Amino acid sequence: MTDDSKLEDLGAASIDVIEIIFELEEKFNVDISKLAGKDSSGGKKDEDALNQVALMTIQDMARAVQALVNAKRA
Repeated sequence: MTDDSKLEDLGAASIDVIEIIFELEEKFNVDISKLAGKDSSGGKKDEDALNQVALMTIQDMARAVQALVNAKRA
């Protein structure tokens, strides 16, 4: 795994991505759906957010989660 790896490139199935998202949300108390610029209201928006997260690199995801954490502190 490298900073440029994507979850989908690592063989993560949709359920794996969901579990990773839930773990990150719980660990950092953030709403990952905001990574895709969506509100967490269910349906297509959540699916779009999941797909976008799956396509992010590990480095991009780490930066995005850090930005969400920083925004909460502000």
